[in-house]
Amino acid sequence: MRYYLLYVDESGDIGAYNKAAGQTGCSYYALAGIILPMDKWQENLIGMVKLRRELKQIFGFPQSEELHGAELFNPRGKRNYPNPKLQHRSERMKIYHYFLERLSAALPDAKVLTVSI
Repeated sequence: MRYYLLYVDESGDIGAYNKAAGQTGCSYYALAGIILPMDKWQENLIGMVKLRRELKQIFGFPQSEELHGAELFNPRGKRNYPNPKLQHRSERMKIYHYFLERLSAALPDAKVLTVSI
């Protein structure tokens, strides 16, 4: 029998959303997960660490910093990144595209699962 690891993250919330009534919950709730065979996790971890090192070397994005889509897309650049270039949304978009273009090579055994409500 083969075992798997699943990392899941969410976006949005399941709160009530009714613009007319002033209820401010999101109008969506989405889940995304990365599924890895347990016997391949270490190889895939090495690939992810390598990719994060590349982000540090090329863009100055700290390895210890969470790579959070909402903050990368935010036009106001809410985070105080150590590298002043990262305050510019265009530079953060380069990071986003670079990361996604290389993710499947970094995690060759991964499968992605998404659910949107």
